[in-house]
This record gives sequence, structure tokens and C-alpha cells, in this order.
Amino acid sequence: MVNMESLLGPLNPLSSPETRAIAISTPTGSCTLHGTSGPLGNPTDAALLMRLRQWSDAVFCGAATIRSEDYAGVELSPEASAQRHAEGRTTLPPIATLSASLDFDPASRFFTQTSTPPLIFTSPDHRGTSRARTLDRAGARLFFLTDLHPTRVIAELRRLGYPRIVCEGGPGVYGELLREQLIDVFHLTLAPFLTSRVERGLVDSGSAEAQRWHLEHTFAHQDSTLFLRYRRAAPTGPGPESVP
Repeated sequence: MVNMESLLGPLNPLSSPETRAIAISTPTGSCTLHGTSGPLGNPTDAALLMRLRQWSDAVFCGAATIRSEDYAGVELSPEASAQRHAEGRTTLPPIATLSASLDFDPASRFFTQTSTPPLIFTSPDHRGTSRARTLDRAGARLFFLTDLHPTRVIAELRRLGYPRIVCEGGPGVYGELLREQLIDVFHLTLAPFLTSRVERGLVDSGSAEAQRWHLEHTFAHQDSTLFLRYRRAAPTGPGPESVP
């Protein structure tokens, strides 16, 4: 039995701002297999994703990833929702995204299979447009930003009362947040598939400047999937904990 809390790691107080990212990749650097990330994962990876969603106040994901992965709203177990309620939080975190085009299908699962309104950050140019009105009727909450950038979205989410944020991609969002050093903890799953080409890289855009992170925890699953947890802060204690 995998100890999910050991994968999650140390937690800051509820009101303390923290941004975590979760990603999966092959050892050769591809974050998709046959077009999506789903085939790379295993049940433990799916459980870690759910545990991070339970931890979070908001889930942040790029619009392209929402479309390609056919996102729906967050669903948690009754026990997880009850724990969030006992902590004084909403029972489910919303999914937040940014889009300059508002190119969403209002009939998609992102709008029709969710218990919490999606939060969409877009350009003021869309204020009052038919596209904005359509998504508003579909249940979205729209926010208009003159600087449509992932770092600004993180700041706005914090201002709106979402201190704990988990980022689920895609590559462009990871790249920009890493460049600005806005990710505090990175949960990286290495799937045991070696591909001769990178179908889609884990990180895109951002900066070529390398940042040294601290490997805080490792767990090798019996199916050869490797779970890594990196923390941006400089290491202050012993080396990484390893679970056989």
C-alpha cells in the first residue's frame, strides 16, 4: 500500500500561499503518449493527482491542456470533501485557466460536468462579446486581465482567496512559472516508457537558465514508475528520503 501522505510531503498552514506542480513524463522527456498523458500514468499517479487537488484551493491548467485532455470539473470522494469542509474551505476546488481566444466548447465536459464554476482569465477585449456571454451562460466566471500571463493569473488567484494552487500544465504554463520561480514544489512522475522521439516536451517557453532544486522524496513503484518530489528552497536537512 502506497502512503499517499509521504508522496504529498510536508504541508504549510492552510492560509500560507504555496504553488505545487504535478507532471508525468517518460525518461526521454515526452509528457504524452499517443497524444495524451493518460497512457503514461498508473493508479498511484491518479491518486496523487486527486490528493493534490484535495490539498489545493484552486487547480490551474492551460487552455490547450484542458481541450486536449477533455477536462471536467474536480470530483473528490465524500470523505475528502468533508475534510475540506471541516477545514473551513469549499468542498471542491475550481479549475482556473487563461485564454486569449476564449476558444472553448460550452458543451464540453469542462462546463457540463462540474460542480464548481470554471475560472477563466482572458483579455479585456472580450468584455461584452458574444463569446464571453456564451461562456458566462455555460457557467464560467470570467476575469479580464490586461497582462494575460500565467504569473499574473497566480497573483490574481491569490488575491481572490486561493492561497494553495496546484498547476497541472501544460508545457507553456510550467515553463513560465518555473522561469519566474513561482513553483514551490514539483511532483514529477517518471513513467517506464522509453520513446525514441519526444512527442510533446514537458516544458516549453520559459528560460534556458537552469535552477537547482532539492530532491525531497523518491518512491519506486513495483511497476517501475518513479515518483519524485522536488522543492525549490535550498536543502536544509539530510538527503532525500527513499522508499524502496
